[in-house]
Amino acid sequence: MPETLPPQGRPDWQKRLLESIQNLAADRRLVLRTGPEPYPGTSDQQVRSWRTHLQVLSDASHEIETQASAIGIGRARIERARGRGHRGQRITRQPRDPREFAIDTVARDVWHLQHMTAIDVDRRERHSHKGIDEVSELADRAQFERNMAALWRHARTVSAEIGLTPGEYEGMWATDVQHWRTILVVAAYSYDDEVLDRRWRAYAEPSIAEGARSDESPLSDSPDRCGAIPIPHWTVMLSQAAHAATPPGNTAHPPQIESAIEVTLPPDGTYDWTTSDTAPAVPPPSTTAEHVGGTEP
Repeated sequence: MPETLPPQGRPDWQKRLLESIQNLAADRRLVLRTGPEPYPGTSDQQVRSWRTHLQVLSDASHEIETQASAIGIGRARIERARGRGHRGQRITRQPRDPREFAIDTVARDVWHLQHMTAIDVDRRERHSHKGIDEVSELADRAQFERNMAALWRHARTVSAEIGLTPGEYEGMWATDVQHWRTILVVAAYSYDDEVLDRRWRAYAEPSIAEGARSDESPLSDSPDRCGAIPIPHWTVMLSQAAHAATPPGNTAHPPQIESAIEVTLPPDGTYDWTTSDTAPAVPPPSTTAEHVGGTEP
């Protein structure tokens, strides 16, 4: 997928996403080269812990790279960031600015909302196509929707508390059908049925709403503060994605990844995104010590 914005035109939170890709690759390199010896337990336990740690880092990298692709960061830039990490170059920012952390928190919440939206819309389409009855999972669906509502409220709360500006939330959510189709291709159509179902059920865990609610403040219900932060309501996201997933006059199941990529790419390779991209997630805290300096992506 080509770049949707020139590097210098990307909001800072997107640049930090590339830094996270680089740092996770550097972390995995260090863990891989260190081996299982530092882990406690018997030899077998050490190996299992080491392999689990490597898998956690790989999964985190995959998630962040999925987000980067969905917001339109080109594969070449993603691969360059990952390559610097593989060479042991790590970007160090200490101490981290509290405002940056808050902005990345909003971006993470909004990304999860859009990822949940894409997964839910595609899963419904697949179930409808195959005649699968969803009556047995009504309780899970209700929890899934409670989680979306809680994440949306949390994003609004943090946005209001810091007075998030248009320049800071640039590109955090999709603004047109073209972008929703890109998100669907990258974050839903590429999953097989088993993976899609597993991801949906993970997003239906009650801990998501519980964690979001624990951070809420009265500002989440303040129309004066929150009304200025135009994060689309989660029900609007579902409606927009459903429209993007099924072109007018076509009731067939959405195209699979090969044809879907062709659908989302404009013929001339250019994009027109009014507020540009969607959102990344905040990466997990580093699991290794800061060790090698690096250059920014």
